Amino acid sequence: MEQIAAISFSASEGTGYPTESGSIAASLLQGCIVVDRAGKEIGDVEDIMIDLASGQISHVLLSYGDWLNNKTLAVPWRALKIDTATTCLVLQTDIRQIAGD
Repeated sequence: MEQIAAISFSASEGTGYPTESGSIAASLLQGCIVVDRAGKEIGDVEDIMIDLASGQISHVLLSYGDWLNNKTLAVPWRALKIDTATTCLVLQTDIRQIAGD
């Protein structure tokens, strides 16, 4: 299984964009697009869940589906990777495995 680097969230130089230090503003992830490994859009980030004991991201709430059948799914942070070129999240597994479909 691929190791996903821990990301700390803070704005750098007021931009909030990814920096060489590996930081990004959490607000940039909220609402950003989530794609599969082939680049096909799955949905977008509705919210970010923080584990209170560790202070680390535990899950991302993914909103997906069409307007008639919109669903929200808690995706483990370890199943996502940030694409720093596009500032979107790439799901590293099939969404059906997470959703139980």
